[in-house]
Amino acid sequence: MTTSPDDNILVDLITGAVAGVVGVWALDRVDWTLYERESPTAKQKTLQARPNGMDPAHNLAATVAGLFGRELPGQPNPAGIGVHYGLGVSAAMGYAALRRRFPAAGLGAGAVFGALLWLVQDEGLNALTGAGGKPTDYPASTHLRGLLAHMTFGLATELVLRLRPGRVAL
Repeated sequence: MTTSPDDNILVDLITGAVAGVVGVWALDRVDWTLYERESPTAKQKTLQARPNGMDPAHNLAATVAGLFGRELPGQPNPAGIGVHYGLGVSAAMGYAALRRRFPAAGLGAGAVFGALLWLVQDEGLNALTGAGGKPTDYPASTHLRGLLAHMTFGLATELVLRLRPGRVAL
């Protein structure tokens, strides 16, 4: 039995990984652009809300390093950046595998996926795992910035997936 590239989960996962790298890159551009425009008070409140003053990815990397008796330098560092990209790439791979089999997954050209990822990760898991502070500790501008950045992640991820050879459908 042969499978076409359209039926191959491995193709979905590889394409999803590439799309995730692009998505995280786009997320970072939006996030940093908006962060730079936040008030000094909002920036300070965000830093105070973060455990150890670090973003969740760097906190996760530091926690894992600590399990091995290692200490990471301040942020940014390659391990924290790797965790940041790893989280985005793994989410995009899952999205790529699901979206063709469940067309509703692509609702909003990926923006809904990005918004759901923000809700689950930023607003939920980060606080539950201790990688981030409680959502109520962050200013409203941080939540809005995160939502817009994650929606950009979803849109960029979807765009790359749509550009996959033989699958162009804008």
